[in-house]
Amino acid sequence: MAATTVTGFPGSYLQGPGVLARLPAELPGGNGWLVVVDATVARHHPDALAALTGSPRTGEVVEVDPACTEDAVRRLGARAARSLAPGVVGVGGGSVLDLAKGAALHAGVEVACAPSAASSDAPTSRRLVLYDEDHRLLGPRVLPRGPVVVAADTTLMATAPVRLLRAGMGDALSKADEARQVAASGGRALLGGAPSRLALMAAEAIEPTLREHGPGALRHVQAARRGADDAVAGTSASDTAESAEADAAGFEQVVEATTLWSGVAFEACGLSLAHALTWGLSRLPGAAGALHGEQVALGLLVQLHATGAPPERLAEVTALYDALGLPRSPADLGLPPLTDADADAVVEGTLASPHARHTTPRVTAGRLRAALEALETGPLVTGSRQEAHP
Repeated sequence: MAATTVTGFPGSYLQGPGVLARLPAELPGGNGWLVVVDATVARHHPDALAALTGSPRTGEVVEVDPACTEDAVRRLGARAARSLAPGVVGVGGGSVLDLAKGAALHAGVEVACAPSAASSDAPTSRRLVLYDEDHRLLGPRVLPRGPVVVAADTTLMATAPVRLLRAGMGDALSKADEARQVAASGGRALLGGAPSRLALMAAEAIEPTLREHGPGALRHVQAARRGADDAVAGTSASDTAESAEADAAGFEQVVEATTLWSGVAFEACGLSLAHALTWGLSRLPGAAGALHGEQVALGLLVQLHATGAPPERLAEVTALYDALGLPRSPADLGLPPLTDADADAVVEGTLASPHARHTTPRVTAGRLRAALEALETGPLVTGSRQEAHP
C-alpha cells in the first residue's frame, strides 16, 4: 500500500513589487482584521503600510517588538478576541509573523502574513516557534491550517538588511538535505505521512536557484538599501541598468525559493539535524544574537559531518557558503570557542529535538560532538567571511 502524504500550502500566495496594497482585498470574512506589525517596519515604511492599515478590511494596528514569547502571544490573542477581529495580519520578520499566528491560534481566527524580509519560510508555514524571556526555545505550536493569504511585497523586502536575506538562504539551503535524511530514515513529515513528491521537488529546486541567483539577489538588496542613485564603478549606464534588472529578477526567484518553496518543503518533507541544532544552540546565551537561518546554515554543516557526507558534498556546500557569506563555524555566529560544558549543552539540547531522530546513520552524542569539533578545528574552517561578500 502506498504511503500517505500530506502537503500544505497557504490559501493564496502573492509575490511582487507593491503586492502589500492588494492584501486587504484578499482577506476573507468581515472587516476589522487586527494588524500586528514590527515596530521598526512601521517606523521606516509608513507609506508601504498605508494601503493596508487604511483599508476598512483592517482595524486596530498593534506595533510590537519581535519577541515571540508565550506571554506576548496570549496578550495579542486576547486583544484579537476582544476586538472580534475575523483574523490577524502579521507584517514583519519571522518572529512577528509567529506572534500573529500565535494570536490567531489563541483567538481561534485566521491569519495572513506579509513578510518584510526574505529571512525565513515562516510566512507560508502553519507552525510557530515560541521562546522564553531569555530567548531559549520552548518548541513549536501548530495552526489547524496555513495562512489564508501571504503577500510577499518584494519592494518592501528588498529594503531589509542584507543579513536577513543571507539568513533566509541559510534556512532554505538545508531543506533538500534534511528531506533526504527524513526519507532515508523512514521519518514522518511535519504534517504527517511520508514526504510528498511535490515537496521533494520544491526542496531540490532551492539549492540550484540560490547558487545561480543568490549573489545577484544580495547585490539587489544592497542597491535598494543604498538608493536608486547608486552606481557601479567602471561600468556604462546601460551595463549598470542591465545588471540591476538581472539582479532584481534574481531577487524575485530567491524570494520565492526561500519563502514559498522552502515552506512547502519543510512541512511536507520534515526536518532533520540541521534544524535540531537550533534547539541545542538556544542553550548558549551567546547564540541569542544569531538569526534562525544562520543557526540552520551551521546546522547543515554539522548534519553533513555527523552523517558522513562525502567530502565533495561538503566542499560543494562550503563553496556556496563562501559565495553567499554564510557562517561556517561557531565563531562566525559570534560564539567563543565551545567549552566542554558548552558542547555538552548543545549536544543535549540538539538530541532532545524530535528532528534529531531523522538521520541515517543515527546520530549519537559522540558523532554530534565530533561534528561540532570538526567545524571549530577542521580544515574547512578559515574564519568569518560574511563581510567580504555582496
